[in-house]
Amino acid sequence: MIAGTFAKLTCDSCSVGVTVYGTRTMTSANVIERAFQIAPECESLAELKRRLIREGYFQVEAHLSGRQIKSQIMPLLNAGLGQGVAKRC
Repeated sequence: MIAGTFAKLTCDSCSVGVTVYGTRTMTSANVIERAFQIAPECESLAELKRRLIREGYFQVEAHLSGRQIKSQIMPLLNAGLGQGVAKRC
């Protein structure tokens, strides 16, 4: 777990919620973008979720539980096909 304080902020003009944790800001889009970035380095969806949580993202399960997002992420995972290029999580 990351030590520090956090605050939930909401933009008045667009009503988008942002969690500020130390100097890092995280929005829903950032969790999903990061999932797409590191998916080729992970062998399973569970491994991908664990890595995002280790990196400090919140509500990972909620962001990656939908059918559509799973169908987009699953083909990107390195399902142990022996490609040797991707770094394991």
